[in-house]
Amino acid sequence: MTMAEMALRWILSNPDVSVVIPGMRKAQHVEANLAASDAGPLPAELLDQLRAHRWDRRPAAKSD
Repeated sequence: MTMAEMALRWILSNPDVSVVIPGMRKAQHVEANLAASDAGPLPAELLDQLRAHRWDRRPAAKSD
């Protein structure tokens, strides 16, 4: 799967998200975005693997 497809499907895997508005410049982009949406959320196993790469950022201390 392409990075764009994975990104769209990852976003759609979140139950709090119902709409994604991806960019598109060509008809083939529209077709690819529709195919990614039709494929549905990512499999749970892949989501678990991706979670291991999550970056938990902590806000930097304020410098005055």
